[in-house]
Amino acid sequence: MTNISKEKIDEILNKADIVSIISVYVSTHKKGRNFWAVCPFHNDSEPSMSISPEKKIYKCFSCGASGNAIDFVKNFKRVDFITSLIEVAKNAGINLDEIKNSEQRSKHTSQQEKIFEINEQAMNLFKTIIYSIEGVKAMEYLQKRNISKSEIEYWDIGFAAKNIKLYDKLIEKGYEQKQLLAAELITLKDGKVYDYFFDRIIFPIKNEDDKIIGFSARTMEEITPKYVNSRETIVFKKSELAYNINNVLKIINMKKELIVLEGFMDVIALKRIGIENSIALMGTSLSEFHLKLFKKLKSKIILFLDGDGPGVQATLKIAKKLLQQNIKVTIVNNDTKYDPDELINQGKQEILKIMIEKSIHPIKFVIEKLYQENDVSNPDWLKKYLNETFEFIQMSNDLIVNETFLNELAKITNMNIDVIKKYYDAFTNNHHFNTGYQNDEVSKQVVISTPTKKDNLKPKSKNGEAIAENKILVNLLNTNEFLETISNKIDLIGNVDMRLVIEEVIKKYKNHQYAGHDLKKILKLIEESNLDSSIALMDIVTTPLNNIEFTQKSLDDSFLTLEIFKKIKERDELDIRLKEAKDFQIKKSYAKMKDALTKEIMKLEKIRGNK
Repeated sequence: MTNISKEKIDEILNKADIVSIISVYVSTHKKGRNFWAVCPFHNDSEPSMSISPEKKIYKCFSCGASGNAIDFVKNFKRVDFITSLIEVAKNAGINLDEIKNSEQRSKHTSQQEKIFEINEQAMNLFKTIIYSIEGVKAMEYLQKRNISKSEIEYWDIGFAAKNIKLYDKLIEKGYEQKQLLAAELITLKDGKVYDYFFDRIIFPIKNEDDKIIGFSARTMEEITPKYVNSRETIVFKKSELAYNINNVLKIINMKKELIVLEGFMDVIALKRIGIENSIALMGTSLSEFHLKLFKKLKSKIILFLDGDGPGVQATLKIAKKLLQQNIKVTIVNNDTKYDPDELINQGKQEILKIMIEKSIHPIKFVIEKLYQENDVSNPDWLKKYLNETFEFIQMSNDLIVNETFLNELAKITNMNIDVIKKYYDAFTNNHHFNTGYQNDEVSKQVVISTPTKKDNLKPKSKNGEAIAENKILVNLLNTNEFLETISNKIDLIGNVDMRLVIEEVIKKYKNHQYAGHDLKKILKLIEESNLDSSIALMDIVTTPLNNIEFTQKSLDDSFLTLEIFKKIKERDELDIRLKEAKDFQIKKSYAKMKDALTKEIMKLEKIRGNK
């Protein structure tokens, strides 16, 4: 456990140059005694953030964002307190022996960290090869696709050559075969080892922490599949891909918009023309991972998928999911039948920028797109068209928006508006849609949202993980006595919504907005923060089980419980992969990893039993 005194933190803040720290992330200029910058925490166009070198603070006079150097780094980079403290301490030239000598917990397991390390080594080899004689063909291909050398360097693009074996190179570096199998960089067949990627251009895929989770490999020949992605590992999940998210997180505070694309070549092309706030889903599926990511970013989503039939259907499906989660979204009406990469390569970047600028409301997109294949003379088609459109309209909680689009429907179908409204009323009576809002009476009882039957955060005797998280939250709501302990171990909180709430409470303490022992005040502060969270706070706070007197020991016990659950989840994940694996060596590797995790769990269980 890391304990850093207030005196040490004050020393760091006093010695750190807040202007130089902030200048790393945004452009600053001196005016009078202070420095000024465009605020990265809201959609700012004119410098409205003042930075005082004397007072060691920053303050935006538009959105109210304020704090010291540690707060800036934490909020800008979306990292925890300790990470931001370390960065500021480096600027101040102060060694943090308290952290160096303590056992720091990583948000990733040792197995995951090892795969990240191996992937990094693999990427370095692929990058070396593309600049060698073996990579000449790949370089020529990329140049034909208008990808420059500077882009190759920026995106860490490489090449997997037939004649250079990745397996041999990594073994020479001291890695074991079982580790390369776990990273899915090799394949065993008939007792022989083969590289998984060969004769393909390699594009690394990174996560939010800038770590390489896997690769996508593009062939240069007219063969299928054109792209081969990494097989699933404990760090690479096909449902959790967001190409370029590592770069987007650095600028999203300033942009406040996120463009969602299908393929990473579209992301690369958009960056080429100065549009940097885009990610690629690496397909057309939107998962729970993406929904949580978008909620956390709190930015408007601009959907820009392909304009063909499948692309339109995927757009409608994704838009519906976003609307159901109350995530603000607009859609690029791509009638060109080309994807963004193709449009840019055709020299139509200005047209593309206008398309993005004029992205439209999902309901307008539905009305226009579904009507293109119309058969108004057919009552069955018309009824189907209206029903599909009504599905989207009823997701809106804005009466003016609904009225506008009902009138537009009447206009496009040449139907009487009264008939349209009557049919819409009948439709909504038979198709109830839960927008996620609640009435005033309910909101008085529950601070953030109404608990549902699916709410897995209510204390249940069988749900030890949820109970541990709830106890930690209630303790934090009451007192800041163990604030640093909770801050340092927050990565063990598995529930994303719970972590959001806990991080917000910690922020209120550190910004001196809350001093503890006033539940009414902190619940009101959280409510005013408008968190995208489904935590039923009032239920948790009023449950006797969660309101036991907290000590350092009981807090440690709760975090120990969470660590055990985290290991169990990792083991269960390995168990699934073990059952799915067909190759004996791979099975053997997974079995060893599973046994190691089981031993770790037993060791932690023994520690808990002895407490």
